[in-house]
Amino acid sequence: MLDFTSASYLGSEFSSIDFNLKTPLTLGKPAFLKEPLLNRWVANQIAQMQGLERGVLAPSSLHLFWDLFGILSKNYVVFIEENTYPIGQWGTIHADARQLPVIRFKPENLSDLRKNIQKYCHNNLKPLIVCDALNIDSGKLAPIKEYLSIVEPLNGNLLIDDTQTFGIFGVSQNQENFGFGGGGVLKYTNIYSPKILTINSLSKAFGIPVAVLAGNADIIKSFEKNSLTRVHNSAVSAAHTLVTAHILRKNQQIGDKLRQKLWNNIQYFRKNLVRLGSQKPINGIFPVQKVSLIYPNSALLIYQKLLENNIECLLLAPTSKHPRPSIAFCFRADHNFNDIDYLLAVLRKIIKKEDTPQTFFITKTSLSHERRNYQK
Repeated sequence: MLDFTSASYLGSEFSSIDFNLKTPLTLGKPAFLKEPLLNRWVANQIAQMQGLERGVLAPSSLHLFWDLFGILSKNYVVFIEENTYPIGQWGTIHADARQLPVIRFKPENLSDLRKNIQKYCHNNLKPLIVCDALNIDSGKLAPIKEYLSIVEPLNGNLLIDDTQTFGIFGVSQNQENFGFGGGGVLKYTNIYSPKILTINSLSKAFGIPVAVLAGNADIIKSFEKNSLTRVHNSAVSAAHTLVTAHILRKNQQIGDKLRQKLWNNIQYFRKNLVRLGSQKPINGIFPVQKVSLIYPNSALLIYQKLLENNIECLLLAPTSKHPRPSIAFCFRADHNFNDIDYLLAVLRKIIKKEDTPQTFFITKTSLSHERRNYQK
């Protein structure tokens, strides 16, 4: 089965490791009491990849979001993008339960955000803006500089869920590819501020179920001291930490090569998709490529036909912003052009048979020509 559903963007083999674990999986005590030195080293390495001072590991991003809003000072007002990934929104439930104001806003309407901050942030109250680094529907990066220009004068903070770009985006002079290093959105945009915090799950790019909170050293130390999940849970297991350390070394060795291969795969798909009569996916050069279809039943039909041809993809329900069902394909560095050629050929066959408006005719010669261009 050809899999376009898994989000290990740098490839499933990238996160595989064969080792004999000779240490206990857990110390049998809360992370608050004792945490292995390797855990701290790994967390700090990930923070430094982003240009931040210090990090702390957690079993998941949910642990971090839940805890962070559970210990957030009462003099904060939370402003969260309305389309933020659900796990970040679940964290704000904890803030709301503690009777902290939680205001949702549209990221495209910064003037309303500024008005709301003026309305709520007085009498020593300060803003915490929460956003995703990248909007997976539009493919657009968050307006980080604009958010910082709002929070910094008020001594507030910006919390970024960088799960989707960390390990993929990195230092880039012209932003014509993913860049180098995989340090995430802050490296990609060349932005630094002590007012920034990031939460990253490593499960997307690196395929590891571990998360990291990173930022100003004093804030991270305070989190480590006051975190309730660290009181009631053990530290991240030795197995997960060892794999993460291994992946960080592997990222230095071959990460950039894999990121370029991933970039090429996405570009190759997007250019050839146009020949199906479809528009390019609207969510930009992002590993999850969403294809919107004209007829409501088209997505289900194509999804079922792809399965019959041993191709797994994602079937996405309509949303308020995207009222039509859609299908999506998760591209990885371990896909190759032959995989994509087969996907496109099956799509062509389905569309031609059903005689839908997206009909197109594709030739082996044209695909081979496109392949040669990307393999140079």
